[in-house]
Amino acid sequence: MDRSAIGAAGADLALDAAFRAVLVSVHAIAMHPSRRAHPAFLFVAFVLYSALSLGQEVERPSWSPSDTWTYQRWELPATWDGGGRLPGHRKFTVMGGGPTDYRVAVLTWQDYAERQTTSVPWRMSRNLNTYYREDATVPWTEMEFLRWPLVVGKSWNFTHPMPDGSKFEWHVTVAGMEEVSVPAGTFKAVVVKVEGATGAHYTQSRTLWYSPDARAVVKHEWRGYYRMYKDYGELAELESFSRR
Repeated sequence: MDRSAIGAAGADLALDAAFRAVLVSVHAIAMHPSRRAHPAFLFVAFVLYSALSLGQEVERPSWSPSDTWTYQRWELPATWDGGGRLPGHRKFTVMGGGPTDYRVAVLTWQDYAERQTTSVPWRMSRNLNTYYREDATVPWTEMEFLRWPLVVGKSWNFTHPMPDGSKFEWHVTVAGMEEVSVPAGTFKAVVVKVEGATGAHYTQSRTLWYSPDARAVVKHEWRGYYRMYKDYGELAELESFSRR
């Protein structure tokens, strides 16, 4: 076992110990109201728990050919299109890759009205980000919603170019760690918050839940806003996965 793995394991054990200590103290107070935990003990346990949570680093995973992730997804139409949720699925299969990118086959299908299926190749960075451009007049940009290692409190900015010469500006923050339940199960996940804007009228908000166990984002929700109105959005939750 390498040093980083030993350090992560030790941090997890210490974190769990501190958390259990707080729970034991709270339980004792609840069962015996006349007793009080020593304030210094509670303070030390709280500080230890907070510090270890903030200091934990989640390293970038690696994918292998034939790894797959299938998501339930819901399109979230704009307010002026009636709102609601339109169900579908999307499946990612790793086909291969090079030093900087993965080649991923993406199969998307709708579960409403007349079934529509599309199959397209995607290029994804080794950082597990997709590439995007507004149209053919501007270059592709890596959408850096993930930047490794993921550490609570870390933040960064990036932009992608717009056809009119302006920039779409993004701000990303690693907000915390929490358990999230999706159709594939319950996962301990890193929560990443993303805010984007172009000009004064259009903004976009995203939340990603990345799970080290799944080596992927297990939940991703985003919504655009035009002035005070909800624009198009999407919610995706991991339904199943298979790794080599």
